[in-house]
Amino acid sequence: MRITFCSAPCGSGKTHQIVNRACEWAKIGRRVIVFQPTKELIEKTVQGELLQRPNPPTYKVFHGDTVSGSVALGLTDYLKQADEEGQIVFATHQVLSHIGFWANQDTWNIFLDEAPQVLRHNSYEVPDTHALITDLITLEPYN
Repeated sequence: MRITFCSAPCGSGKTHQIVNRACEWAKIGRRVIVFQPTKELIEKTVQGELLQRPNPPTYKVFHGDTVSGSVALGLTDYLKQADEEGQIVFATHQVLSHIGFWANQDTWNIFLDEAPQVLRHNSYEVPDTHALITDLITLEPYN
């Protein structure tokens, strides 16, 4: 698996260049996955960049509006049975950490459009996790 990360200021043409390279590679038989931050950006990229080209390569889109059920499961299943021909797959950043076994990793090239989220937040309800706080508090008399 080859991962290419593209970082540049907004409006500099990152997405345009990613689609250019992905199309070039797909046409010579390489398989490419483009991870983008939102499903709206994926749809805009497919409609505004990919489908505006003459003879766009085979492509598939995975996000909550295109897959019934789990997007991660849908993408994982697709990766197991995808054709060996050149193609482009689009998916959101969020699914990346939820993909199970990734079949044939060495045959896929990955583009990350925009920086992926690196911070995760876990929220706790205090009544359910009261001991996380109160077990660490000790009372000491003062004055």
